[in-house]
Amino acid sequence: MRDAVQSSITETCEDNYANIYNGVREGYSGGYRAEKSGIWTESLDAGDIYGRIDKRLKAHDEGGEHIKYSNGAEEYALSGLQAEITNTPFAPSKQNAKQMTCLAEIDLEVPLSFGWQSLPPMKTHLSIKGGYTPKF
Repeated sequence: MRDAVQSSITETCEDNYANIYNGVREGYSGGYRAEKSGIWTESLDAGDIYGRIDKRLKAHDEGGEHIKYSNGAEEYALSGLQAEITNTPFAPSKQNAKQMTCLAEIDLEVPLSFGWQSLPPMKTHLSIKGGYTPKF
C-alpha cells in the first residue's frame, strides 16, 4: 500500500517536469515559470493522486472512500488523502539546496476476520514522502 501511494506521489512530482525544465535550464531546480513581465512565479500541479492510486491498486471511488474488492468482499479502503508539494527555493545555493518533495497522508482501513468471526477493522494512518531531484 505504501509503495503504491509513494509511486503515485512521485509520479505527480515527475509530472511537474514540464514546469521544472525551464528552471533547470536557467540554473534552478524548482517549478517556476517566467511571466511576460519577466518575474518568475511558482508553477506546480498536484495532479490526480487518487486516480493514480486507484489505477495501481484497482480500487474504486465510492463517496470519498477508495475501496478495493476481491471476490465481492471489501479488501481495504483508503480515505482522507492530503498531499502537499513543496517547491525548491528559487535560485538555490549549496546552503539551501533542496529537492521538490511531495508529502502525503492517507488513512487505510482493512476489514479483518478469523475463521467465521468478524474482528474490528485494522485502521492506520500512512505518511509518505516522494520527490524529484534533477540529474545534470
